[in-house]
Parts: sequence; structure tokens; C-alpha cells
Amino acid sequence: KSSSRVSADADADGGAAADGNDSISNGAEGSIAATATAMATPSSSSDESSTAVGAVKAAAQGIDTGNGDDSIDNFGDIEATAGATIGSTAVSSSLTNGAYSNAYADGSVSAQGISGGNGMDTIANALGGSITAKATSVGYAIGTYSSTHTDGSTAVAGLSAEAAGITGGEGANT
Repeated sequence: KSSSRVSADADADGGAAADGNDSISNGAEGSIAATATAMATPSSSSDESSTAVGAVKAAAQGIDTGNGDDSIDNFGDIEATAGATIGSTAVSSSLTNGAYSNAYADGSVSAQGISGGNGMDTIANALGGSITAKATSVGYAIGTYSSTHTDGSTAVAGLSAEAAGITGGEGANT
């Protein structure tokens, strides 16, 4: 019997403020870059039962003010990039007994150029300001056997990627 579990988390903030009433300005010459990358590749091999479980999470925010009544002005460049790679492999083999292989991969990726959080936010992307948000997620799950006898193989991969230039959260936002 064999089992492996791997998880990886990555979080990047170009500019972050705690909860409360915040005022942030990215000037015309300002450039904010936030990059988060997570990777996990668990593998498991056994003569009867093997399980491989992997989970990754990556999040990048160019400007994140948290909750509160915030004022954000962007005159420059903001780039938020998040990426995750996940691959799970389980291999079992048995000539006489039951052989079970289970591989699971789960990945979640998000990128936000400006995140105002909950509250009454005023967010302005002025003339000349640019916001880029990129989120990519790549994954696979392989459950297999290497003999003539197997009782079951399962492979499940669940991936999500989300990108937003500006999010204001709940509240009266302008």
C-alpha cells in the first residue's frame, strides 16, 4: 500500500493594505507587478493499492486594500499574474490480489489587478493607466495499473482559473 499527498500555496501582492479606510495611488511612472506560481506533482506506486493526492493554490493581486472604505487611483501600470501546475500519478499492479489506483489533482488560480474588498470603494483607472490580470491553471490526474489484473482505477482533476482587472467587493463602489 502506498500513498502520497502534496500541496502548494503561493500568494503575491504588489501593494497591500490591511482592513480599514485606505488611500492608495500608483503614479504615472509607477509599475506594480505581482506574480504567484505554485506547483505540485505527487506520485505513488504499490503492488496492491496506491493513492496520489495533490492540491495547489496561487493568487496574485496588484493592489489589495482589504475591507473598508478605500480610495484607489491608478495612473501607471499594474500586472497581476498567477499560475498553477498540478499532476498526480498513481500506479498499482498485482497478478493475484486486487489492485487499486487513485489519483486526484485540484488546482485553483486567481489574479486581480485591483481588489478593493468590501466597503464603499472609489477606484479610478486614469487615462494612461493600464491593468493586466492573467490566471493559468494546468493539471492532470493518472490512475493506472501495470499488470493484467486490476479492480479499479480512478483519476480526477479539478482546475479553475479566474482573472479580473478591477474588483470592488460588496458595498457602494464607484
